[in-house]
Amino acid sequence: MMRCLLGVVVAIAASSATASSHAEDSQSWASCLDIAAATGFEQRIAACTAVIQAGGEPPARLARAYCGRGNAYQQHGDHARAIVDYDQAVNLDPASYGGYLCRGHGHLARGEMDLGIGDYDRAIALNPRTAEGYAGRGIAYRLKGEYDRAIAEYTEALRLQPGYILALRNRGLAYHHKADYDRAIADFTEALRLEPKAASVFVDRGLAYYVKYAYDRAIVDYTEAIRLDPKSASALLKRSSAYRATGDLAHAQQDYAEAVRLDPEYVRRDSERR
Repeated sequence: MMRCLLGVVVAIAASSATASSHAEDSQSWASCLDIAAATGFEQRIAACTAVIQAGGEPPARLARAYCGRGNAYQQHGDHARAIVDYDQAVNLDPASYGGYLCRGHGHLARGEMDLGIGDYDRAIALNPRTAEGYAGRGIAYRLKGEYDRAIAEYTEALRLQPGYILALRNRGLAYHHKADYDRAIADFTEALRLEPKAASVFVDRGLAYYVKYAYDRAIVDYTEAIRLDPKSASALLKRSSAYRATGDLAHAQQDYAEAVRLDPEYVRRDSERR
């Protein structure tokens, strides 16, 4: 799931506040915005709620608190509450592109691609240099099956922010859907150069090798994905298929059994998609 990353500098303004209240305020903001990505869901919700209910914040800062709480709900899978908070953020600070980015991500999580595109349009209009806006809009187009438009969006995101891994990976996925496997592999390879511990990208590249009948290379990538994430039923199931394609039925059955043990529901859904 995408995370809305807003470049926020929190300035504590009340000059008459005591040192202890200043520290408490700073801690609440840091926990709410989760700058260090170390705050638990419930603590983050509580911190944002405390900021919102304290009162006295100007609209722009209050909008950031709503965005922060929306992000926490989003990461916890409560997309309905996330959208409510994102709506509040946009209403409080309609001139800021950040609220539209967050709400766009929220719409994508709910499968509302056109609404997401609308919010990304607004974010980009407010800040034409937001790579995250182009990448988000690209994901929406990819999920709608408009792969050429998606690739154009990812390419613009990468022009604005070279080495943007989310854009590289998703452009690779779009190329894969177009059966342009060499370009897909090139994007996945660059993403892995930048982030060599991205297990899911090894799975992506492995699948591209698999459909090119390069089964041995696919197995190498799936094996690395499993090393990085031993509980990846997806990697195990795909490696099982690659082993089966090479005639190594013993290893294929072993991987399949382990995938079923780890996540029988995923294996069932994968089987229904075939």
